[in-house]
Amino acid sequence: MSHSRKHILFVDDEPNMLSSLQRVMRPLRQKWDMTFEGDPGQVLSLINSHPPDVVVSDLRMPGMNGIELIEQIKQQAPGHSEYILLTGSADLASAIDAINKTGVFRFLTKPCSSQSLVDAIESALATIKAVKERPGRMATAALSAMSPAVAVVDQAGKVAYCND
Repeated sequence: MSHSRKHILFVDDEPNMLSSLQRVMRPLRQKWDMTFEGDPGQVLSLINSHPPDVVVSDLRMPGMNGIELIEQIKQQAPGHSEYILLTGSADLASAIDAINKTGVFRFLTKPCSSQSLVDAIESALATIKAVKERPGRMATAALSAMSPAVAVVDQAGKVAYCND
């Protein structure tokens, strides 16, 4: 297990969904170090030995839902990780709760395309990188993580900021 590659942790209590995630993410195994876990409790015992850069978790799981899992991870292994929640039963209240309680990076509905999931993970990793490169400047980090080009000009028309 290489710690130089970004670690992506996938958590889903449904074996078929976890197996599907493993299949669609297989082409990226040279790029990312990926862990697939079906038990949120087991995740908490693994988190300290290999903290994830991005956690992709199901929202609705028995025993501990995705929001509770993220809260536990943040308490147990504070640091800059980003969180993506997946749910088969998207409702506005759950999305708002996830954003307000955990600061979740993305909220995706199942099924989502593998490209949408990969794009969300890539955006999360870009945000982490931008924050590390420019600590304390979240607005700049957020702009840097955006895929469309963003340019800010001053009153004279000179470029004051341009994202990557």
